[in-house]
Amino acid sequence: MKRQIKEVASAEINRIYETFGRVEPQTVVNESEPIEAPLHGQFEWDDTVAGNAYRCHQARLIIRTVTISKDDAVDDTPAYVAVEVDGERFYEKTEVAVTKPDLWAQVMDETYAKLNGFKKRLRGLLDVEEDSERVEVTRRVIRKIDQAANLVGEIRA
Repeated sequence: MKRQIKEVASAEINRIYETFGRVEPQTVVNESEPIEAPLHGQFEWDDTVAGNAYRCHQARLIIRTVTISKDDAVDDTPAYVAVEVDGERFYEKTEVAVTKPDLWAQVMDETYAKLNGFKKRLRGLLDVEEDSERVEVTRRVIRKIDQAANLVGEIRA
């Protein structure tokens, strides 16, 4: 998201919070519906386009719920992972993706990015947290994530 759009979004989301006492996606949509609303242009208002996009989003959520099961034992390992081949994104069976070095590398890259995203989020919490016990717990979690990210980074290299 471009800096200017982020600033507009931040101001509008803060306004919504001040007005309603909390922020809910539906409220953001409702407040953005008028054409003069600051975030109006960030939404797809053509229901035929938005409807299909939402169904694709729902489909991605459904795909992510499918896990590997062996001998009636359910594992938390995703059965499918998102990959990109020749500019096209799709879901590949995890057991296939791990056998193809280029797809496996994509999965590792995504894992690395997610771990770094978790670290960034936790560091943001440290900036506002005042309770010393929670600060220490958060720092320990960040150290563990660092260890995992370093390991994934080594594997990716």
